[in-house]
Amino acid sequence: MLAFPEHVKPIMLFAILLPVIPTSVALWLLSRSVPQKVLNKIQEISTRVEDDQGKGRIDTQDIPKEIMPFVNSINRLLNYHRNRHQQERDFTAHASHELRTPLAGILLQTEIALATNDPQKRENALKNVVKSITRATRLVEQLLAISRLNNEKNDLAKEHVDLLSLFKRATKDQITTAQQKGIELTFNAQSESIFIEANEDSLYILADNLIRNALTFTPSFGRVEVCVSLNTEGTTALLKVKDSGPGIPHHMRERVMQRFEKGDTGSKSGTGLGLFIVKRIADLHDGDVFLRDNEDGKGLMVVVCLPQITGIQL
Repeated sequence: MLAFPEHVKPIMLFAILLPVIPTSVALWLLSRSVPQKVLNKIQEISTRVEDDQGKGRIDTQDIPKEIMPFVNSINRLLNYHRNRHQQERDFTAHASHELRTPLAGILLQTEIALATNDPQKRENALKNVVKSITRATRLVEQLLAISRLNNEKNDLAKEHVDLLSLFKRATKDQITTAQQKGIELTFNAQSESIFIEANEDSLYILADNLIRNALTFTPSFGRVEVCVSLNTEGTTALLKVKDSGPGIPHHMRERVMQRFEKGDTGSKSGTGLGLFIVKRIADLHDGDVFLRDNEDGKGLMVVVCLPQITGIQL
């Protein structure tokens, strides 16, 4: 055991206690300056919040004016967390409902395939199984994307991304899907490259959701056009995806940006998450999303505006 000379011990004791002295003095002054009724009220508030686990609201009727700003802040915080909790409960309920539909379809079509001796009926049932699995897989992918985007609110790693190259790749990746429906999928650009400061993975998810949405709601032998350009000032990148589908009524356009909301088209296709994800990613990149009518008045045009890096366009 390490031993210290006797004359050093008082000095060491003083060094240990020195940081504690200002805090002790401050606490003593606080206890002398704050009325006891205020301290009792703070204790009461603390107990009340703990008992109802933050679900209620602190009644401000008998709150001393000295701590009214403090209580108002707590009420705002409680209200924020209560709303977030309700949103997460709603999200979980919607996700469960959306997943239940394709899973039930898989079970039903599998039972049909096992029970029938007709090769054609069996083949049709198995094709429907594949469709249901594809829908369930797509939904899970989108749910994971939403979870990741929510967690990356302040930690989204950004770099210089060639927007034109990325959207061209996303379009190419959907060529097979378009061909299966007989849809004409085209890509047009006004420049050789357009750079923005962005997270490349998130931006690809945005492009993928835009193009898949357009292909999902465009009827067979329709057309989907993907365009990348700059505004007239050269400061903003414009991403446009045009389709020849049924479009979205004007009164529904703000609503379909929310989770699990679908346009009033009568179609059961889609998950109701595509445009929500697009809007979320655009917000994380200080961008905007607009839903417009096509120039010919048929179908829908989704426009995403993202700030361009000045001086890097080629």
